Amino acid sequence: MFGAEPQERLTREERKDFEDCAAAKLKEGIRAALRAGALFLVNVLLIVPFAAGQPFHRCWNSMRFLVLIAIGIWVWLVLRVALVWGTWQAGRDTRRGFREADDENG
Repeated sequence: MFGAEPQERLTREERKDFEDCAAAKLKEGIRAALRAGALFLVNVLLIVPFAAGQPFHRCWNSMRFLVLIAIGIWVWLVLRVALVWGTWQAGRDTRRGFREADDENG
């Protein structure tokens, strides 16, 4: 597409290096997304006792900042998940591009 396809082949070493690097980046991204998800869940669980009808609702005015923190963590979680998806997509496209180049060259 657009003449940007690779015109060379990857050696076995280069292919192994690429796979190792791509797997490491993807694993690192998944861990970060899981940490963000766990942090978001903990924060939401901290908010629940201050909701209407709960025992600590009388302290709600001083604990409203937890909602703002939850919103920030939610944004962070969505960005982390988007980065994981982007990393996976880029690796898949790179593999596909070099596979097509290998098929064309023999």
